[in-house]
Amino acid sequence: MLKICLKIEIKIDNLDDELKLKNVKPVAQYFHADLFLEKNYILLKIYYDDKTYFGDKYIYWQQKDENSNSFLKKINIISINSPKRVKNINFSHSKVIWYQLGSNNYQNGVKFIPIKLNQIEIEYNPVYPKKRKNFSSEIFLSDNAIKIFNEFHTINAFISNKDSWISNNCRKEFQKFGELEFRLDYFNETKFDEYGENTIIVRKPFINIKHQNLSFEIFKKYVTIFQSLFTLYGGVEIGIKFFRHHCKISTYTMTYENEHTKLFNSNKILHFKKHIDIYELISKSTPSILETPSFLAEIVKMYNLSRISTGSTEFLLLFSIIEKLRNKLLNTKTVKEKFDFIISNKMINIFILEKLTEIEDKIKTVEQKNIFRKIKNNKLGNIKYLPQTNQFEIFFMKSNIDLENYQLSMSNILSIRNDIFHGRLIADDDIELKILNKKMGNLTLDLIFKYLNVNNAW
Repeated sequence: MLKICLKIEIKIDNLDDELKLKNVKPVAQYFHADLFLEKNYILLKIYYDDKTYFGDKYIYWQQKDENSNSFLKKINIISINSPKRVKNINFSHSKVIWYQLGSNNYQNGVKFIPIKLNQIEIEYNPVYPKKRKNFSSEIFLSDNAIKIFNEFHTINAFISNKDSWISNNCRKEFQKFGELEFRLDYFNETKFDEYGENTIIVRKPFINIKHQNLSFEIFKKYVTIFQSLFTLYGGVEIGIKFFRHHCKISTYTMTYENEHTKLFNSNKILHFKKHIDIYELISKSTPSILETPSFLAEIVKMYNLSRISTGSTEFLLLFSIIEKLRNKLLNTKTVKEKFDFIISNKMINIFILEKLTEIEDKIKTVEQKNIFRKIKNNKLGNIKYLPQTNQFEIFFMKSNIDLENYQLSMSNILSIRNDIFHGRLIADDDIELKILNKKMGNLTLDLIFKYLNVNNAW
């Protein structure tokens, strides 16, 4: 367990107005606080004068604020009293996931409120000398990554030391990806049970990384990419428990409150259709995905959700991924391809408006004419652009994808999408939709690989 002692400032406007009680002291500006990093939780204890009712006021304020990150943004760190190696604590990415106001929340006669956080970023004094050029980092993954790691490790058991369990890594070399090199390793920990009779072996999968002084901000992008690619490969979300990054100016850590330990079955998604392992998937992915790591995380999450969904939900998830990839490739949020006209844009606008006015004159009732007149300008824009089907055709052409190879028709896909969007109910066990979803799943996975630029995965 790590305990960090802090002096903090909390700035919340009108916090004393949250409780209308008599003889209540105003809340202080500065507080003593302790931050505890345990194996399964991150806990912030804030100590206060119980006559100020700070805990009650905070809870009233927090319950009115839907943003679980707002309170932490109100905290300024004045000083870190211990340990001395800690330089800074960053609450900006943390969220409050639990707090408790209890009559027994006293320590040495001082009232406190415990607040549980989902993650915390800490900056330490640098570990390595400043003249060093090569640095290391580690990303510890959740336990459901073990099956992936086991593909590259044979177990040697207790060999040289009866208290030390050793696993042999079949991949001794580090693999290059972007500006770093990586290898999958285990940190093996042995301990006795409560009776001292049995040895418990705890295997912690981590990505061992070598780099030449990457900044922490860039490294965090790599962490997101690694997590997304492991999640895609495994078919379920692979979580991050902890990561540590060494560079010249500092050592950084990010600790997560991590509870998902669900193991996936042995049928890993990419071993069905793509004959590559996790090393190849990562090393052959284009480093350009580091520009927007959150985009990859989003589409991978949606893809895995589609695999456990059925019917219309599965269809809409797959369609959304294709649409997002289309927009990403064509580098625009709303894809609109114009027709090529033989006259100028100004002249074509005049021409289309004249034709729309002719249509307006053919409308029977005055009420409907007024409605048409109001929407006429909107129709001008729609006529000038290619229909949505053509937008997808451009996307598939640029992606070198032939829908005939998947026995798919974009017009049919769009027709079903529009039916669902406008409220048509399709049973989850509908045979045609099941077949369509399977084909779309294959297409979507191939498009994700196109985005990753893993060309020789086919």
